[in-house]
Amino acid sequence: MGGTCCIPFASTESFKAKKQPLLPDQEIESAPTPAGQPRPDRDVNPVVDDSQTADSKTGPEERLKEFLASLPSKGIIKFEEDTNFWSINLGEAWNGEAISSQIVSLCKPLLEGHGQHEACHNKAMLWASTLNDKDAVIECVKPPSIAGFHISLARWSKSDAQFPKDKLVEGKTVEFECGDIELFVSDRAEPVNLPGQHMDEDGFRYYPILWIKTPLTWKDFEFQTRFAPHISLAALAVRLKVDEVEQYQQDKGVKDTVADSVVGADALDKKQN
Repeated sequence: MGGTCCIPFASTESFKAKKQPLLPDQEIESAPTPAGQPRPDRDVNPVVDDSQTADSKTGPEERLKEFLASLPSKGIIKFEEDTNFWSINLGEAWNGEAISSQIVSLCKPLLEGHGQHEACHNKAMLWASTLNDKDAVIECVKPPSIAGFHISLARWSKSDAQFPKDKLVEGKTVEFECGDIELFVSDRAEPVNLPGQHMDEDGFRYYPILWIKTPLTWKDFEFQTRFAPHISLAALAVRLKVDEVEQYQQDKGVKDTVADSVVGADALDKKQN
């Protein structure tokens, strides 16, 4: 999800999706669960994932990998001058509404079948309860970065004397290859407002707890990223009011020590090996 300062990150635990078999009823998409209510064993009006029409011998991880392989494996280097954030923009080929929805739909059974899903769901309920939000929604969503699906590179000013101008060339096309599917749990103890995250018109934002991503290998690009290159695909997250989270932080004296969190909330949540 060079030129930056070293800042501590919360530790996390990393998992391979294929090590977490799904139960039969976990292959059915469920409606968002209000945080103040227990989850039913099955939906009243279940919606079957479109991916279930695929060969029954093909598991959810394989279906996701096959779909990702069908998407363009290239993007364009982009620079955001106001934040000095460098990334690879994957464009509408990845961020179109239909494609985004399909990626999230394919990620959902992997998130719900993960061994830590129950604990993460309970953590989301605790966050909502802490803010006295009895109607908070917990669901699988697209990563909330305003950059959409992208590949984080670095936070580096062009005026820096050591700026790698031969590597970070704005507008250059970069090719890559998606790897396995990985899940990891955020160790963030409380909801925190980070820059670069989408907020809807009602003032709400999704706060992720369980992430799913695909690591990458470069095909024609040599650049040492601060974090292992990857694309964040989806997250189990709780929808909370941004102002209420901000007030909670102020009341608790919570201070986000991550100065360059614009690189991606997913990267902030995971300490890289």
